Amino acid sequence: RNRYLCEQDRRVAPHIFAGLERARQAIESGARDFEALEQAGFAALQRSGFRPDYFSIRDAATLGPATSGTELVVLTAARIGRARLIDNVKAASPR
Repeated sequence: RNRYLCEQDRRVAPHIFAGLERARQAIESGARDFEALEQAGFAALQRSGFRPDYFSIRDAATLGPATSGTELVVLTAARIGRARLIDNVKAASPR
């Protein structure tokens, strides 16, 4: 779908969504150490061959710092080959 992705990059691209989903599942299972989740997501993208710009967990309404008790969004932007891929998922915050 992205003309800037070669065949190999297309095989790796789904790792972005997989990383977002891992973070979302952790949050919805009660994880509260958002910084550790961000670091783990960033590192996982790097291991997959991406050059991440960011992997961040934020308040969905304000994009301010994530806190328990609010709806959250997990956001990422990462480069692979010539492309910069951006994606996000919403996550219900642990209470």
